[in-house]
Amino acid sequence: MRLKISLLALVTMLLVGNARPVAASDYILTIGGGPHPSGNQISLENNVLYFQRTLGKLGLENVEHQILFADGNNEIRDIQYMAREKGTEDLKSLLAEVVGPSNGFEFNYRSNSIPGVNGPAEPAVIEETLEQFAKRLTKDDRLVIYFTGHGGRPRPGSQPRARRSRGEPTPAKKEDEAAAETKAEEKPEAKTEEAAKPEAVATDPVKVEAPPKEEAAPETPPSPETGAEDPATEDATMPKDPVNCDDEKKEEPKAEAKSAKEEAKQPAKEKEKPKSLTDSDNFTHLWPNEEMSVKEWTEFLDQFPADTEVVAVMVQCYSGGFGNMIFQGGDPANGLAEQPRCGFFSTVPDRVAAGCTPNIDQAEYREYSSYFWEALSGETRTGSAVSQPDYNNDGHTSMLEAHAYTVLTADTIDIPIRTSDTLLRHYSKASGQEGLLTIHSPLAVLLTGADACEKAVIEGLAGQFDLKQPALGKVTEELIKTKQEEKKKLDKDLGEARKNIFEAKMAINKDVRNKWPELASPWHPDLESILKEDGEKMRETIMQHEKYSQLRDAEKAMEEAQGKAERLDLDVVKLERLKYWLETRALVLNLTVCTDAKTIDAYHKLVALESETFSSDARSPAPQATPKQTAQN
Repeated sequence: MRLKISLLALVTMLLVGNARPVAASDYILTIGGGPHPSGNQISLENNVLYFQRTLGKLGLENVEHQILFADGNNEIRDIQYMAREKGTEDLKSLLAEVVGPSNGFEFNYRSNSIPGVNGPAEPAVIEETLEQFAKRLTKDDRLVIYFTGHGGRPRPGSQPRARRSRGEPTPAKKEDEAAAETKAEEKPEAKTEEAAKPEAVATDPVKVEAPPKEEAAPETPPSPETGAEDPATEDATMPKDPVNCDDEKKEEPKAEAKSAKEEAKQPAKEKEKPKSLTDSDNFTHLWPNEEMSVKEWTEFLDQFPADTEVVAVMVQCYSGGFGNMIFQGGDPANGLAEQPRCGFFSTVPDRVAAGCTPNIDQAEYREYSSYFWEALSGETRTGSAVSQPDYNNDGHTSMLEAHAYTVLTADTIDIPIRTSDTLLRHYSKASGQEGLLTIHSPLAVLLTGADACEKAVIEGLAGQFDLKQPALGKVTEELIKTKQEEKKKLDKDLGEARKNIFEAKMAINKDVRNKWPELASPWHPDLESILKEDGEKMRETIMQHEKYSQLRDAEKAMEEAQGKAERLDLDVVKLERLKYWLETRALVLNLTVCTDAKTIDAYHKLVALESETFSSDARSPAPQATPKQTAQN
């Protein structure tokens, strides 16, 4: 098959090489934090602080920078941070680990300390802020949006939630408020008494649930950076900690219930068929327990002038769904938006992302924006110098080069993507038509016309695994399968370690509770005096128990197996990134036979926008590699 690059596309690529007007102004909007204190890890605060330092390194410290974070400047203790380590052998740590409940034992809370916060990260405030920017920004201005928080994705089979009117709470919040009002109306006399009683924690002094059965490794490897506790080290009888990143298990807001009679009366023509969910239904979690979907965000971006640029850097789980910001209303069915906007996202639309942690040690942070900002600024979040990527040797580091650097170097579970990837996967294809290129096409063909970043990523990732074969796609797929099989073997070791930990904890738990049955309730009135008088005996009972050494040995075995499993997970993810970029090259070359000249033109303009610099210098796109006019399969 011969793939022809249209004359219009070539002209476009020449035009976008011109520098942006020097008079153009940058504006920055940072939105961050979790939806509630237990989901607002200190790493999110530190991300904003690091970004502020990055702006200074880039000479942008004096540009207008609005920050909306969690509860804003409220004095509520909204930041969660790690205050104590697991595995310590003081009495309370031992009791939390073996007797429970252990949820939240390691964490403390304080109010955020970000300077220059303009307000809370609430939907109404975000909407108002975007509307004001849309009114103020003019031709050639650019708004850069950095979102560092949590994201969600509706569960398969669920319905899209009802759209929220301006300033109206989300359905989930409305439901909670309605339930509270109903309860107050039904039992007004009991409200005062109920409020005076502390809420009891459900505990079962006898029953200990069995550990979960061993399952095959999930497609998405678990993230050590999410901050969620390892279920194997939790007391199985206690409620688990809130899930901060992976929201597929979250219950969907319920629609208002209708009686059977009302349903029967409803005309058949009014009954709507279930709507299919798309990546445009992915959403950001916002304060306080609110959400904004891709479509809701993009509707406000549609209000911007047609010649005002918007660039997004979003690092939440399922952030790739926001690649649909290039479409009107965030919906591909509406066609491409008239405004020039692009984005860089931590991972694909259907995966959780690395990054959320209550750990205070920033040297341990592994998340997309850490790599992205260090590539642009030349300095890591801990202050170490790094070589800035300059794959096309033009003397500057573009945003696209920072993205490519992150794909190459990030030791995370992420598969980072950008908006041009979204466009290609909507308008191009690699199957269903004779003669299309695929990832199995010869590497030399796939790299025909590739730009410097594409070559750097594909050759760099292949080099990390010493893959030099012409049929790189096939070899990559085979190696992914091999490493996944290795991971399955490790999963058996992990399962055995979890079982041993569970059995040891169950035995110690039983003996301790038999001696001190008051431990069944953390609110028992005598518990404080018992801990004071018998604390040392409790500690000895736990540490001298015949199963205690087995518990520690099993924990070491699990830690070792987890380390090996995580290394395999990272290998698999980097190979999946390589496969993704090979697929992207096939889609680029297939684009000319899958769509029209207007869309091809839009693609090249989008890549040019992604290739701009992010500094106080004039914003000029990095020169694009001129593709060969033909490619032969």
